[in-house]
Amino acid sequence: MSQWKKRLTAIAVTAAVILAVPTAVFAVKSILEPDPPSPSQVVTVSAAQITAEAPEAGKAPSTIKADGDDYVISSYEWLEGDKEVTGAFEAGKQYSLKVTLKANDYAKFTAFKPSVSGAESVTNGTLDSSHAGNRIIFTAAFPKTEEGTAPVVQQKSYLSYQNGEINLVAKFSDAENILYNLGPKGPNSLFEFKKVNIVSIGLNGEDAIKDGGWNLMSSSTDCFGPYVVSAVNNPTADGDTYSFTGGNHNYSNAGTVSPDPKDSPTAEMVSLKVFADGTEVSEGFSGYADEIAFEWVNDIQGNNTKIKGGGGRPILRENYRMVFDGDTFHVSNEITILEDCRMKTYYGLQLPNPWASDGIKYVDAANTKWNPTNASNNCGDKTCASFICKRGSYNCQVSIDPTVGIGSREYLNGSNNYAAFNESYAKAYFHLFRDVSRVFKGGETFRFEGTYRYFSE
Repeated sequence: MSQWKKRLTAIAVTAAVILAVPTAVFAVKSILEPDPPSPSQVVTVSAAQITAEAPEAGKAPSTIKADGDDYVISSYEWLEGDKEVTGAFEAGKQYSLKVTLKANDYAKFTAFKPSVSGAESVTNGTLDSSHAGNRIIFTAAFPKTEEGTAPVVQQKSYLSYQNGEINLVAKFSDAENILYNLGPKGPNSLFEFKKVNIVSIGLNGEDAIKDGGWNLMSSSTDCFGPYVVSAVNNPTADGDTYSFTGGNHNYSNAGTVSPDPKDSPTAEMVSLKVFADGTEVSEGFSGYADEIAFEWVNDIQGNNTKIKGGGGRPILRENYRMVFDGDTFHVSNEITILEDCRMKTYYGLQLPNPWASDGIKYVDAANTKWNPTNASNNCGDKTCASFICKRGSYNCQVSIDPTVGIGSREYLNGSNNYAAFNESYAKAYFHLFRDVSRVFKGGETFRFEGTYRYFSE
């Protein structure tokens, strides 16, 4: 071989080696994927809600949607038996919906029974794996279709009063009902909203309670407000003049329930009465009614008349009445001063709102934009009488009547205290009393009226 050919061959070999090096390095780099997230970083998904339109004769299958941020619909199909529905639904037949949900890469499903609006039953979900990004598969069965008829819609509310627990099922939307769970709770065992769940409209009242649906609001705090109130005379040795009493507040100003003396109660529910269409009912009652009412009386200690270990002296009495008309809870509270006292703070109605991912909006206020519920914000004025908390199509509006009693804000003082506000721990309030210096005499009474309304839009 000539010298010229030898040089060309050497150059070609050298070039091939040089070109091969980056390729080899690239191949090594391509398999160096990031480490998977540690188990503590994976979000566990243990509930899912699917909104679907129940089959109706003559109509084609509708699309469905998932109400959740940590998963998506991977696939779904409408079935008659094992056969996929390709045309319109037929009268007198029963259909089912088979759904596969996929968890996002940072999340994983546990085994559970999802909730499907309008369905009469749902199977337990089956997992394809136990790893992040897994899938859950389930089937929902719907009632038989009837030509020319709409799904049965509950008109009256269903009340169940069993073992101290009160459950109330009412219409929420064309596709869903709402389940309210109420009863004594917290260190003071006062009557409260405990949970609000969304259930299928295809279930009767008792079955809706057993099914439970999915949870919209769960409260570990109080909706009916506590007080910062102090007796003028005869304070106890271990009291103070700054902490809250009543509501969900124990001796140490916390919501802890335990036998420890520092967790002793600062209030007592003296009585509770339940009415269905004007007739008082007792524990063991269940049935439908147009109007359901609750009346309860609470005795509230002062922060300087409470006693560690229990037995503090009440200085206020609350007389609550709450009427549910199938849509809205109408609340009134008449407060009687039992002895001379100073009332510094009272909120009246409150709403825990960590569920409200779309925020809080003050109605007819200086600040009318949507504000985050995990940040401190306020209405910007001293007259706002209503706010709305929102998550998708699920809303709760809380209002105070400004024409009734202390709803006028007669006792709202301080330039930085506003009529309605939200705290960063996700809870919204009204101000009815704040920074009041005068002494209220024993025998005086105060009153307010307001509403709670959960609704869909």
